Amino acid sequence: MGNGQNLKDYAQATLGATDDATFISGMKSNHAFAIEYTVRPRSTITGRS
Repeated sequence: MGNGQNLKDYAQATLGATDDATFISGMKSNHAFAIEYTVRPRSTITGRS
């Protein structure tokens, strides 16, 4: 995941890991996580406003 440390930390805290398989499974099974991850501001993801 190249989307910034904040999102990586969120995935680790919520899913327990940040590997691709866990992330994909978490996005499919944990809808609250998927929504929160998706709506994070662009500046959180890219470092830009």
